[in-house]
Amino acid sequence: MDVLCDTIETSLCVTIDRYVLMDTEAFIGIIDAIGGVDYYIPFDMDYEDPEQELYIHLKEGMHHLDGKAAEQFIRYRSGYVTGDIGRVEARADFLKAVYHTVRDNMSVSVAIEIAKQLFDSVTTNASLE
Repeated sequence: MDVLCDTIETSLCVTIDRYVLMDTEAFIGIIDAIGGVDYYIPFDMDYEDPEQELYIHLKEGMHHLDGKAAEQFIRYRSGYVTGDIGRVEARADFLKAVYHTVRDNMSVSVAIEIAKQLFDSVTTNASLE
């Protein structure tokens, strides 16, 4: 991760203060632990890659996304009018929706379930503070 951060910093002339890397199973588990996320899918998303066991079929409109559907949304790559910029913006927008869901629904049991998902699945240089 340090080499990746150095490469990105050099290439984009930015500073990366912290990173968090998690596998998709932890991502799915966290979304499920918070009870899913309400999110507007901006357009129909259809893609299949049997080699990756990746099957994305989301329709435009407001949805309550569970962990698997959220993974589909996050992993979808094409169809954005502005290309990768649109994809990055959509991911950021989705993460805002996740933040609001966590903020509005946090409980001890939800916090414990999120911690379970993170414990073995995350690599980071951020402290708990």
